[in-house]
Amino acid sequence: HAPTALCWLACVLGLALGCSRERLPRFDAAPPPGPFVLVHDDLGRSVRLPAPALRVLSLSPAATELVFALQRGEALVGRTEACDFPPEAAAVPSVGSLFPPDLERLFSRGADLVIMMDGQLELRAAFEARGLPVYVHQPRTVDLAIATVGPLGTLLDAQREAKGLQRKMRATLPPGHLMDPEVARALVAQGETVAPASLGPRALYVVWGQPLTSVGRDTFLADVLRRAGLRNAADGFAEPWPQVPLERVVALDPDVIVLGGAVDLTAAPWRDLPAVKAGRVIRPANTDLLVRPGPRLPEGIAALAAAVRALPVASPDAAPSAPAASPSAPASAPVSAPAGAPGSP
Repeated sequence: HAPTALCWLACVLGLALGCSRERLPRFDAAPPPGPFVLVHDDLGRSVRLPAPALRVLSLSPAATELVFALQRGEALVGRTEACDFPPEAAAVPSVGSLFPPDLERLFSRGADLVIMMDGQLELRAAFEARGLPVYVHQPRTVDLAIATVGPLGTLLDAQREAKGLQRKMRATLPPGHLMDPEVARALVAQGETVAPASLGPRALYVVWGQPLTSVGRDTFLADVLRRAGLRNAADGFAEPWPQVPLERVVALDPDVIVLGGAVDLTAAPWRDLPAVKAGRVIRPANTDLLVRPGPRLPEGIAALAAAVRALPVASPDAAPSAPAASPSAPASAPVSAPAGAPGSP
């Protein structure tokens, strides 16, 4: 199942696009007066419904979580096999995987609103050719992940619930975060000095173990790291989700390793990295909380931030020690990192 899982993970993390400053959606635009509902999705596209949606087809695990969090789970008429949370989602009919999509199965659900991630332009076009409104749920930053709850609440006639959920998500986020990398780059370009402490420890996030895939600059997950107090060690890669050769890992020499995918830390060159020797390795208990821009995202960031604070102090002479686990993991939780199963996106 690895190819399907990798497709899900790449799609969920926004393979094609990063944190674009030029395409910010207009979240605060109020629906105009009249017998219809109008919002703008995460790509800034207009989404118009004749009335609030009553039959929702969710093709995004994060969107499925949001619909339930907005107390509109009864409106769901279809979900993908990766939509595995909350447990009540299991009662919603599954349309299977989108790799490839079963168009007949998708159209048979009789939806009046489709919520999907960015990418798969042909599938989106197929829905729109049938007159089905499509809301693209693909926030580029943590702040936008919270902001996009607003228009979704409008589409589902759950404005009050949306405002409450936004307040809860903002209250759960760690109180401080690091300097925006774009701001730091601009300051350096102007000849200013940026203190490393303002950027945080350099962390290598392993998205996938085989092939070794990390997080490039200006991606949603890079912003998640920043909000948790970490600086992205792979920020020098121009592509959003770079495959990193092992010799490059050695050259990067990260201060911290975050295992969202499984790697053998006892094998070379991992075992010789100072971060591994010092036990400065974090295995998140549930990567869904980090990669899904849904209602549990702040909880995942808060847990990652706590794990960062609990890391042992780096020392070049430190003896190998057990990797730090996310505080959200129960004491009996296995220490092996998730391998990126289809449910993780």
